Amino acid sequence: MAAFYIFAPLIITAFDNAGLAYWTNTGLAFFATFFISAFLGWLLTKTVDVFSQDAGNFAWEWLEGATEQTPASFLAGSARKAWAGILALPSKIRDRAARKAESTRKFWRLFYRFVTSWRTITVRPPSVQPTEEEALQKGLHSSEWTADISQNKDARRTARVLKINNYMSREYFKRQPVKRPFINKFYIVTVTKGSNEEAVLRSYNAMKHLEELHPAISVIVLSDEPYSINGVNNIVCPADYVSPLGVAKHKARALAYLNSRLNLTEHCWVLHMDEESIIDAESLRQCFEFIRYTTHSIGQGTIVYNSHWFWKNWFFTVADAVRVGDDLGRFHFQYTVFERPVFGVHGSFLMTNGEVENEVGWDCSSLAEDFEFSHMAWAKGFTFGPIRGIVQEQSPT
Repeated sequence: MAAFYIFAPLIITAFDNAGLAYWTNTGLAFFATFFISAFLGWLLTKTVDVFSQDAGNFAWEWLEGATEQTPASFLAGSARKAWAGILALPSKIRDRAARKAESTRKFWRLFYRFVTSWRTITVRPPSVQPTEEEALQKGLHSSEWTADISQNKDARRTARVLKINNYMSREYFKRQPVKRPFINKFYIVTVTKGSNEEAVLRSYNAMKHLEELHPAISVIVLSDEPYSINGVNNIVCPADYVSPLGVAKHKARALAYLNSRLNLTEHCWVLHMDEESIIDAESLRQCFEFIRYTTHSIGQGTIVYNSHWFWKNWFFTVADAVRVGDDLGRFHFQYTVFERPVFGVHGSFLMTNGEVENEVGWDCSSLAEDFEFSHMAWAKGFTFGPIRGIVQEQSPT
């Protein structure tokens, strides 16, 4: 308290002379005084308190005749001890900092191991890739992206956006070895109940041309009976369909039905999209780069909410901007650092390998089927990674 009464008036006066506002002055003065008091308390504990204890012990022993020291020799010894302590202070600070740094590193290593391993029951080895002759026999395509999209307006815009971050630029994967040289099918699946036909048609028509860019690409609309959408490649989940375990509902039930129809293999990929989701050629190219140059079985990218009716409702537009920040922060962090869905996944712009679809499946009882699916995949040892692209969606109106 003495330090508070000594330093607080001086600090407040100095801040006031600097022209700081009342609450800024008060807040800064409080924190400054608090840290000064804490430092002085620590300093007095290490100096005055130690000397007082030694002096008390010496006085008791001297009065009892239990020591040969005199008061003068005690003071001289205390002075030498204090000087030696001052000389040793830098090395003590250095050693303490090293111990603290090592304990911090140990904690984060254990934390990382815990987060990445506590749900991973098995360690899944990378799959063996076929030779060119075997790929030819199986009818596989090269996973290399060769389509020229330099004249595509949307692709050029997206490339400019992604180039802001070096790790999203086109040069990122050029130094990486090829992990998966072949691909069979790449399905872009727009999942919808079917009642919002306008949004479905808008998304489908914006992505249909992507089939021309690579022979593996196929755009599909998945809907529930009785909704059947004309003019699109539509797979309709029958009303009487029951998933293998009988627990899937709504979207999960439709996805379980889709899996039963597609006959997926480990060389197939499914890009899950919502009914208003639109991906352009540049971000699709990034999906192929993910497949070709990483070993992850599940990928997800950033979703922006500006595909339609942008700023029609300012409240929802601003609210969705927070969701974009969440993708760039929390979700990107989990995919790049942990490679596990610590915080779950989005149900849109979610790309999964056929092996995951077959082994994990969508027979989920939870209404948050994407979260349950991601954690079941995590438990089976599948890893997750970031797709360095963006998908556009529509904010609520």
